[in-house]
Amino acid sequence: MEARWPRLVVFDLDYTLWPLWVDTHVDPPLKRTQHINQVVDRGGQPLSFYDPVPEILFQLRQNNVKIGAASRTQAPSVAKQALAGLMITPPASQEPPVSALSLFDYMEIYPGSKVAHFRRLAQLSEIPFHDMLFFDDEHRNGT
Repeated sequence: MEARWPRLVVFDLDYTLWPLWVDTHVDPPLKRTQHINQVVDRGGQPLSFYDPVPEILFQLRQNNVKIGAASRTQAPSVAKQALAGLMITPPASQEPPVSALSLFDYMEIYPGSKVAHFRRLAQLSEIPFHDMLFFDDEHRNGT
């Protein structure tokens, strides 16, 4: 049986892609470090993706799956700074690192309802909900 990939995979950010809340745990501005997959805030607090995240993002890309973000953060500009600053390397390749932000096709990052985020994602992508897959650490956002 052939594997069927969703057309769009959407990720929450805080405690789903990285181990903190950008609106309470970091103090902008964020800047890149010499390390792949790491930015630091004004006080030196590091922010990195969970270890499997870069490979997952590249695997989705390799399989022509669109990638989205849906976050209710109170600090959307900081979340976008993090995605722009996190450089990740394609697995098993000689390609240079890329900004994680470049892998995202859609971003709904602002306070409010995940329902509103998903209505907008469906509108922008023209992908029906049944062809989407969503990852979030909060159970309430999956219903």
